[in-house]
Amino acid sequence: MPALQALRDQGVQVSIVVYLRRHDAWARSAYLQWGVKHKTYEGAIKPFAAWYRENQQHFFSGLEPWIAADWDDISVRNYDTCGDVAVDFVKYCGLNPADFQIEHENQTPNAVALALWALYNAQFDGTVLPVELHWMFQRSGVLTRTPVECNWDTLYPSKQELEAVATGTTEDRKLLDAVLAEHGQPSMATSPLPYKSMSVSQSQINAAFLLILKSQSDQIALLERELAQLKAA
Repeated sequence: MPALQALRDQGVQVSIVVYLRRHDAWARSAYLQWGVKHKTYEGAIKPFAAWYRENQQHFFSGLEPWIAADWDDISVRNYDTCGDVAVDFVKYCGLNPADFQIEHENQTPNAVALALWALYNAQFDGTVLPVELHWMFQRSGVLTRTPVECNWDTLYPSKQELEAVATGTTEDRKLLDAVLAEHGQPSMATSPLPYKSMSVSQSQINAAFLLILKSQSDQIALLERELAQLKAA
């Protein structure tokens, strides 16, 4: 504000444009940006409620000084009802949106990408910048494509399914036992097979793949920089 007031005092026309967003929509967007995508705090990833307790916002106290100050013009606008904010701003400036190519940056990624950001950032105790994964996600298409679900727990054989295999091969086992006996070998075991649990959460799988991909992505980026230097030389 002091910088803008100094410009105004020097004769520069200063118009203030304020966009007010509803609190719950802001909180959701802010959490995804600074609580998940950009881990701005130390420790484990925080769920929304814990993050919001430390980041509650009441906008009026920040807005009031701007309203009270002396400007050439000030327009306080409703972010959630003005439609496309970029178009609204261009119109406010007295320009024709048709004369511009309107683009939007830093839009909320899809749910899968955000979940992967959370998984990756959860592997580190310190802060993590979103750029750690953004380049890789952008190149791989994760930001625009939703992967197909595959549940490992439904694929791995259950205890009952393995018992059915043993029951269904009884006759074959008898024939094989006869051959084993001829060669002085003990018969095949018939005791219940000790069940070996291979349960893995999808989050663990995703985290492992994510760490692998990040390592490869870093190596590719390094190689590209070295190739660019060689070409330049």
